[in-house]
Amino acid sequence: MRTPAGSRELRITLRIPYLFLPATGEAIRADPVVLRIRGELTALIDSLVSAAQQEGSLRPDVGTGDVIHLFWLLLRGLQEMPGALADAAYDRARAVILDGLRARSDASLPGRALTARDLDPR
Repeated sequence: MRTPAGSRELRITLRIPYLFLPATGEAIRADPVVLRIRGELTALIDSLVSAAQQEGSLRPDVGTGDVIHLFWLLLRGLQEMPGALADAAYDRARAVILDGLRARSDASLPGRALTARDLDPR
């Protein structure tokens, strides 16, 4: 079973607002249904981050905003690639990101952890 982060449908959904003119993308991002879904996804990711930190598998100095931002950057970077290459690049980059988030490093990250609120466009 694929995780939500690996879901092709989720990746397409997250990329849709960036495929249009800026004004259209803004309208999509401001849509109440999109905002509700974004809130639900953020809450889910926040609970996953908390649970992973409590069990000791996720670095304690990583915030929900950090995780969301990393995957946003990854998805944004795939827009220029053809389908099969984008899929392969996504799978590999996702593995690199997840490996870097694992709680086994003695080095601390610079600055403070990003929260979901830091990424809220409102």
